[in-house]
Amino acid sequence: MNSRRRGQVLIPGVGVIAIYFGIIVLCYGILLYVNKPTVTMKKQLNRFATADLPEIRGKIQPGINLVAATTATPEILAKGKELYQANCTVCHGNDGKGDGPGGAALPHKPRNFHNVDAKWTNGNSIDQVFKTMTEGIAARGMLAYDYLSVEDRFALVHHVRAYRQDSPKVTKEHIDAIDAQYNLSSGIKQPHQVSIKRAMEVLAAESQKDSESIKKLVTIVKDDAKNGIVGAKLVLGMGPNLYNTLNVLAKSQKKWATNQGTFRSILSNSIRVDGINASINTWSNQSWSMAYSYVKTSLNKVTHNSKSESLIRLGKTSKSQAVVNQTFKLSDGLLSQLQ
Repeated sequence: MNSRRRGQVLIPGVGVIAIYFGIIVLCYGILLYVNKPTVTMKKQLNRFATADLPEIRGKIQPGINLVAATTATPEILAKGKELYQANCTVCHGNDGKGDGPGGAALPHKPRNFHNVDAKWTNGNSIDQVFKTMTEGIAARGMLAYDYLSVEDRFALVHHVRAYRQDSPKVTKEHIDAIDAQYNLSSGIKQPHQVSIKRAMEVLAAESQKDSESIKKLVTIVKDDAKNGIVGAKLVLGMGPNLYNTLNVLAKSQKKWATNQGTFRSILSNSIRVDGINASINTWSNQSWSMAYSYVKTSLNKVTHNSKSESLIRLGKTSKSQAVVNQTFKLSDGLLSQLQ
């Protein structure tokens, strides 16, 4: 017998208990399997878990045919669906209903693309969705997908817009708006993307290089002043801290390098904030000319301004999410450290 009575209480036998236990284990196993993150989902979740950006070498994105890119052909829609499954399901769910497991960690519930009553943050015209896909929406936890090619982003845009039957039709005005903002028909230069850690190391190296140049210039100015060079004496008298004076001038060099009036204006505006002596306002035009010529020549001796500059993007964290925050110009010498 599988069970027996003791008084009025029915006590299950060992066989019945084993069956119940087996059913419970089976149900639990099914539950774990159904909710187990897939490899694709784990990759998507890693984008939220990381506090830094991957390093990506910049490239020239050639111009594209915007009319073709904004036309939702069956091939483009199929590509968009494939990209959606690889990049978006963790938050927006397999069917675009905003029910992905990763959405629980976001400040706002992911968009349900089927809901025609909901207003999309940037709108759902093709230019507006492309903007969202390219720049993200940091306030809502929506990451930028600018690491995808322009063509792939458009494919993803078409797939997402297809969820809503009321998505505005593509017009010439929409296409023109995209091109005006992103210059896609002519081609764009995608900057190098570096991690926060690496970017800070590079910027620190650049700062150290500048500091060493200014220290070297301090020695040059003092030696020149001892040798009776008038321009050096004028620079030495600009403020109580020669290093600070030269630092002000070095940082603003590109602004005044071809304009003596700007040179004079920068120093006059630095009297209170950077410790420049107010006595410079009593200088004659001849004194200003001599100081300008001397500083310009001396700075060129110790600084090495590259004629060509490249861009890097510095990653910044926001609530444990890596977002592109700023773009910096980087000299060729330091850029080589990233390549």
